[in-house]
Amino acid sequence: LFDLENGSTDIRDGKWLGYQGMPLEAYLLFNQPIQINEVAVSSLVNTRGRAYPPALIQLWGGNEPEALSLLATIRPEQPEKHLPRQVKIIECPLEPSQITQLRIVVTPINDLPKWHASQIRSAWVFVDEIVIN
Repeated sequence: LFDLENGSTDIRDGKWLGYQGMPLEAYLLFNQPIQINEVAVSSLVNTRGRAYPPALIQLWGGNEPEALSLLATIRPEQPEKHLPRQVKIIECPLEPSQITQLRIVVTPINDLPKWHASQIRSAWVFVDEIVIN
């Protein structure tokens, strides 16, 4: 997630982590306080393959693990029709703050849209990179 090696639009390239029915939760601990202004999440969208943008991205930050504050909640736009395979960068702007801990929660959509023809109703979210600015 933090190797700066971008995945392609081919899910089999070995660079993607997939989540279905449960969120990706990443905890980052920094030895020294850092200023954070934005987090970007790279997600694969392949609607025919049931890979959708996240339903929700939550960013929590602070200096004590028991007292993290919600920094941002992002609800990425969902496709209304089939889209070509693509890598979508979801930018999550923040009020600048100094933190030593960051929790990132990326939640997949629960069910495919009604217009999707698949008999399997569960969707995936695939993430290959999380970038902190």
